Amino acid sequence: MVDDTKNARQRTMGAIRGSTSPVSPNPSKRSTRAWHMAMGIIPATLLAIGIGIAMAGPAYFWYGIYSAYAALLWLAIDWWVYFHDLTVRQKSLSGAGIIIPLLIVSGIAFHPAPISISFLRMAENYTDGIDVAGIKWSGKYSGLRLFLGNDSDSQYTNIDFMIRTDVYIADIGFETKFSQCIRAPTIPNLAIGGVSIGDGKTMQPMRMTKATVYKIFCDKLLPHDQIQIVIATTQDFMSGGFSEPAAVAMRGSFDGFGRARSLDKSECLIRGCTPVLIP
Repeated sequence: MVDDTKNARQRTMGAIRGSTSPVSPNPSKRSTRAWHMAMGIIPATLLAIGIGIAMAGPAYFWYGIYSAYAALLWLAIDWWVYFHDLTVRQKSLSGAGIIIPLLIVSGIAFHPAPISISFLRMAENYTDGIDVAGIKWSGKYSGLRLFLGNDSDSQYTNIDFMIRTDVYIADIGFETKFSQCIRAPTIPNLAIGGVSIGDGKTMQPMRMTKATVYKIFCDKLLPHDQIQIVIATTQDFMSGGFSEPAAVAMRGSFDGFGRARSLDKSECLIRGCTPVLIP
């Protein structure tokens, strides 16, 4: 009788062969740490990789952001599946583990990159031959100034855009201490010149002299810095007309806070002008 009682007690506790094992702990007791380690490790890794890709450069920015958002969606679905098995404290902690990264990724994706753009007609009467922002000025020139200002605490790079006026652009110069800028004329309305025959034996090569559209590239724009661009304009040498620009437009992009941003502005410098468009 004593042995039967002892064996029965041992079976109940699962201590002898053939007995039933004790019931597993309640799933609701799983820890938030175990949940993240067991079920969240793959999406969490994808999240980290996505952020890393986004920070690798503008060419990969949105691929990284989309990957990070996909990882967060995965984590959210996983969290919802185990929602009813978690305690209130675990629900709060694991929910914060999704919301906080979501705010971080969204902050990276939609961080503003303020840049100021303004045009100003030139009223100065420069004499022939004087250097104006690297331009050998002519008395036949008029012009305008373009100001690009970085209003943020971070550096912008790859400022790349086209600018157009309603008259010919003779040349473009730059006033900047830290940025390296280049310019080149482009179509449409490209004026070709420079062909001449001197003594009948020599000929100068054809070259582009004026255009209504120029392409401009600057490597960087430092925080709280400004690039001043001088655009020298002249009249159409065939049809005459004014040398002063009445309308100007620009369009392009720059890289700021990890991704490409647009540059787009059109303005009338004289009331009642006909706006110009970038082709």
